[in-house]
Amino acid sequence: MKSLHQHHHVPLFLIYVLFSSYFLSCDASITVTMSSGDINKDSTPALGRGYSPGTGIYFSKCLAGTKTTTTTFDYDFFLFSLSASRSSSEIGGGSIKERTSYIDVVKKQKEMKENNEKSEMQMKVVVSVISVDKYYTSVDESASALDTNVQDLLQGYGFLSVAQACGPYYIRSIRRSSEVLSFFVYFSGESSESKSKESENLIQSVRRSGKGSDSEETSASTSSWKASLMIIYISAKGLDLNTDQGGNLIAADLEQYNEAMTVAFSMMINPLAGQILSMEIVPWSSNPAFQGAVGVMDDIALYNDNGVVKKFPNALKQIYFIANSEFLVKLNLLHRMKNNQILELTRCMGLLYGMNELERCGSYTRHIHEPESCSSGGYISFTQNSILYDGTAAVEQWDELEAKCINILRLKYLLDGYAETDVTTHDTPLVEKVTTEFFEWTNGFFKPCMQRMVADNYNMGAGTMYTTMWTDHAECKKFSCMLDGAVYDSTMNDGAGGCSLQSSVTTRWTELVYAFCTPEPQYKYGTIRLWIGSFRCGITRG
Repeated sequence: MKSLHQHHHVPLFLIYVLFSSYFLSCDASITVTMSSGDINKDSTPALGRGYSPGTGIYFSKCLAGTKTTTTTFDYDFFLFSLSASRSSSEIGGGSIKERTSYIDVVKKQKEMKENNEKSEMQMKVVVSVISVDKYYTSVDESASALDTNVQDLLQGYGFLSVAQACGPYYIRSIRRSSEVLSFFVYFSGESSESKSKESENLIQSVRRSGKGSDSEETSASTSSWKASLMIIYISAKGLDLNTDQGGNLIAADLEQYNEAMTVAFSMMINPLAGQILSMEIVPWSSNPAFQGAVGVMDDIALYNDNGVVKKFPNALKQIYFIANSEFLVKLNLLHRMKNNQILELTRCMGLLYGMNELERCGSYTRHIHEPESCSSGGYISFTQNSILYDGTAAVEQWDELEAKCINILRLKYLLDGYAETDVTTHDTPLVEKVTTEFFEWTNGFFKPCMQRMVADNYNMGAGTMYTTMWTDHAECKKFSCMLDGAVYDSTMNDGAGGCSLQSSVTTRWTELVYAFCTPEPQYKYGTIRLWIGSFRCGITRG
């Protein structure tokens, strides 16, 4: 029986990644570019909102009454006939490759090609793209102030609280885009030359429609295409629907299309609306309002250099604060992630224990994030040939046949810890084992490091954040403890403590929780007898 495996080793490149973000964070500003796969409509980038480039997490908006600079606009209009024979990189002469609508046009080209290969009625498509690029929308730092709550924290030397609430960086400027994509689709059985002429005539009609409905030439061309079997598709991204402009984006002919585009353009010109293409982030320590509120840059931080008392350089304080804030944000995120995983495990087990034995035995659940890939036949064939429900026997590890869907009782047994390699520990619940490991990691690494980083230094309250690097401290310089799955061991490093990835828990519970919790049971009572035989959930039938 082939099982899924987990490898426990620490890739050296992860150590490099861990360090690289801190050295990069010393730059005055960083541009974060959003690819199409990075656009998350559940997160809201906003001017003055905190951000961590190391984790990609957004924080609170810590600037109050944000004033902005004047926005600059770029406008582009593309109109072309789509060809099924050209490569995707040549669509529109390659001019729309950087537009957010490009993927949709490629999909339409694929649809067009598939249709034309199997149908005598050839699909022909004319494409229109209207794009407005909005940039240089930036925080006017000379007219923006910190939130009063943040000011109070800074003046009370609550630097860690500020880092956790506001992050190490904030968003200073955002580049946005608004686009309207239109497809004019019709079908023809004419020759290629005739189809080309039809497409050219349609393109000319679309161009002329912009002259206004009073034009005789426009009316003639529009009525010509009204009579044809043409379908108009309109999709838009990044529009502001809160405008006073009347009308809609519905069009059945070229005359209505012209009216719809007038409405669409009015929805595209709001500088604060649109898809995020990129944003500029800068460290809080470079913000004038932040420096004025913190006061620490001018505080006296004295140190002894070979008998000579010197003042600690303010520029170095800024560098240390950025790097230490980024580190602490990552550390705090890791702590929350571990804690949330255990809470999710507990919640999942509560639901599983709330079901009766027959319900657990006769049902399965799908992979939450890949439900369409579940094939019940796979896990059924696995359970048919295995004794999975006898609590006195060693239960087999999570199998690849159960990767996309799993029997509910089987899931409960795995999360109970009955698949642990050490059968002598089966009486100890899995949740108790992982919680113990979490507490050991928290008390051995997380807590001492946090306490060390907020300690006073050089006669400065919480001066450690500003006058040292986190790598200077033994409490924090345990790099393997920053890796996912790290387990703290107080006996490592001659009793100084450290972390390894060799957990005593062999069940891959975090993956099980990610895949199947909270489960949505699907019942298959009709197949119970097939895969249990003379047993029903470990109970011998009478």
